Amino acid sequence: MRPLRIVMQAFGPFAGREVVDFTQLGERSFFLIHGPTGAGKTTLLDALCFALYGDTSGGEREARAMRSDHAAPDLATEVELEFSLGSARYHVKRSPAQSRPKKKGEGQVEAAASAELEVWKDGGWAPLVQQSNKVSERIKELIGFDGAQFRQLIVLPQGRFREVLSADSKSRQAIMERLFRTELYSRIERALKDAAGDLAHQVDEIAQQRTGILNQAQAESGEALDQALVRAEEQLEAAQDT
Repeated sequence: MRPLRIVMQAFGPFAGREVVDFTQLGERSFFLIHGPTGAGKTTLLDALCFALYGDTSGGEREARAMRSDHAAPDLATEVELEFSLGSARYHVKRSPAQSRPKKKGEGQVEAAASAELEVWKDGGWAPLVQQSNKVSERIKELIGFDGAQFRQLIVLPQGRFREVLSADSKSRQAIMERLFRTELYSRIERALKDAAGDLAHQVDEIAQQRTGILNQAQAESGEALDQALVRAEEQLEAAQDT
């Protein structure tokens, strides 16, 4: 996933509308977001995570808490993100639940959270899905990570790196499988284990049948049973000749 453009409105410390255009970096695939404390680095990561998954980069603050205290009452809090995946381009726009002035009369009204995801197609944006949870699920399908995995592996907010190192083996395995796309090999491994289990079950059934046949024939082994069959055939031939 490559971010192309992010727009933050009444979000975090930004009272108005701020645009960060990553396309100005050209074809550079590696860049650094840096600055002094309070410059807005974490806010930019918060906006990225919020646009994609509806929560912040640390996963500790509710989305509605990211509304700027300095924004005008009638200016809605929202984040837009344009990003690319391979040759495809997507645009996601998301707003948290928030209070806004009534259009008529005095007082406030509660606006529900909203989200929409679009894809660039035939020279324009075509809608894919709407509603916060559906957009988050489609983002997970596209990128291959849920919100928690994205924060752990891609964002790594300040002071959170230790959590990745101390994650349990099952969580790290899930992350690494998605990162290096080894799910196919895991499925092959599970299929081979299932096939081996089926073969072992068949072997057990055959062994039980063999034991039952030997017990019925009162033979101690397969060789003893073969010898008993040979003697029985000889006796049958002798009886037919008389």
